Amino acid sequence: MGECICKIEAAANGFEVELYDPDIAKANEKSKGRYRDPMVSHVFKTVEEVTSFLKTNLKSAGPDEYTSSFQMMSEEEDNDE
Repeated sequence: MGECICKIEAAANGFEVELYDPDIAKANEKSKGRYRDPMVSHVFKTVEEVTSFLKTNLKSAGPDEYTSSFQMMSEEEDNDE
């Protein structure tokens, strides 16, 4: 996965929020067949609904393995100095 874990777009009647689902991404890695897009769309009418959803769900969307591995490697390099 790249850097994008969340995307918010204005819609005619509210907002569309796409949020990365790490469970779907893990299932894709194990699957030998069907691929599912790990970016899942959600639709909300108000800003309050969007912020409430993000407060509840954004933390579970990241960081991914690459980010975690990079942070761990950076910490190891800092300790070597």
